Amino acid sequence: MKNTRYRLLTLLVTVVLAIPLTAGQCGQDIETNPDLPGSDGFRGNAEEVALGTSVIGVVDTKAGDTNDWKYFIVPSVGVVTITVTFDKHDAYCEMVLTDERGQTLSTFQDEKRQLLDKITIKADPGKYYVRIFAKEGDSDYTLTVTYDPLQ
Repeated sequence: MKNTRYRLLTLLVTVVLAIPLTAGQCGQDIETNPDLPGSDGFRGNAEEVALGTSVIGVVDTKAGDTNDWKYFIVPSVGVVTITVTFDKHDAYCEMVLTDERGQTLSTFQDEKRQLLDKITIKADPGKYYVRIFAKEGDSDYTLTVTYDPLQ
């Protein structure tokens, strides 16, 4: 009996200690290493974009600044449109929209180098993140987030 309790206690302690090590692996999170020049290379350092406004940024693989994270807050159910315009044809960039837990909702890869794309979703209230990522080259970009509440 004493031996069984000891084994159960050992098993319980092992499981409890393993939880923090595996908890981050449950959801798919697309964070990568932080950028060298920018402070917004991680989702946790994302800069806010107010609804109905635009921000200008730059991603540059040569400078090590490959990721920019932005976020916006949706106050009530509505339609959100995220538009990104890249300035250079030679850059290969992508835009990823995630929920507040980091789960991917939509991805746009500028494989055809069209320089402009948008993602439109019906959004519930909450915080959403946008990741701008340069796979090759560099480009300035303009990111615009619009919101129309649903009645």
